[in-house]
Amino acid sequence: MAWALDLDGVVWLGTDAVPGAADAVAALQDAGETVLFVTNNSGRRVADVEAKLLGHGIDARGGVITSG
Repeated sequence: MAWALDLDGVVWLGTDAVPGAADAVAALQDAGETVLFVTNNSGRRVADVEAKLLGHGIDARGGVITSG
């Protein structure tokens, strides 16, 4: 199964991580689920979004989809 998660308001709020988000994503990934992260913020490069997620303890390499 695959999960598509929005970023703002689901994974983070502004610069702060949503409590429990990293643990929930890790549990899905550990269970073998595919987790994708989607955003309509076209002003950021995918690498920047991946770096921000990693800073919040979420490994999202190859799983970020943007509108840009």
